[in-house]
Amino acid sequence: MIDLEAATSAVDRAEVATSADKFNTVNGPVMVAVSISRRPFLSGVTGAWAEAQRARLNRILLRGLDCLSEMWLELGEPQYSVEIASEASGLAPYRERSHRLLMLAHADDGDHATAVDVYHRLSNRLNENLGTGPSSETEALYVEILR
Repeated sequence: MIDLEAATSAVDRAEVATSADKFNTVNGPVMVAVSISRRPFLSGVTGAWAEAQRARLNRILLRGLDCLSEMWLELGEPQYSVEIASEASGLAPYRERSHRLLMLAHADDGDHATAVDVYHRLSNRLNENLGTGPSSETEALYVEILR
């Protein structure tokens, strides 16, 4: 049984703690959210309602992974952040927040070349598939990493 409300509440608490820089309180709720959202939801069941619930769980998972990635960055463990942000950006290839966290993690780990490569791959994907470029926030991070 998957408790969507528990997952939503947990990821909400994790995001509040993250935005308040209370990283010592992020891990518990975010692990609840990520654990719940990774579970298969009604395997074999199709239909609009089931697909909507799966999409909701995927959004919760992505939010949780972003919190974890940011937590590891703030705790000075960029290699863990790279792993988490890589998973998130792989699950959502157009989601810029996850890509920005991946860029930051690589840069904080001293791997500026890979951070720049993440930006270029995202930029190309957005241009080729959506006819747009990265947001100003992503562009600003890219410029900052180049310095």
